[in-house]
Amino acid sequence: MTISALVMGTLQARPEVRTGANGKPYTLARIRAADDAGASLMVSCIAFSNTAQRVLAALDAGSALAVSGPLKLGIWQPPDGGEPRVNASMTIDEVLTAGQMKKRRQAIADARSEGPEGRE
Repeated sequence: MTISALVMGTLQARPEVRTGANGKPYTLARIRAADDAGASLMVSCIAFSNTAQRVLAALDAGSALAVSGPLKLGIWQPPDGGEPRVNASMTIDEVLTAGQMKKRRQAIADARSEGPEGRE
């Protein structure tokens, strides 16, 4: 099953640029998404668009970000017979960094403070 999703979390390692068999570059990233209770899910991501790849390339391990795109969920069974785990993978359409999120929140707050004509 594939769903359209927004995932917020932190990069687990520096994103890795690779080249496909067709000669076009793509970028791989792993994002740790955590809930308020401390549980987390690792999301394996791939980006094909130049914009998403450039934003990812500017980030380091531990960077906070939000990504959106189609998310596929499945079950992964370890080869050693361990507990099955949820497997999540996403094709990134858009990337929003922590700095961009802060600017967006400020712009919304400013618009709301301008009065009724400035509200969403």
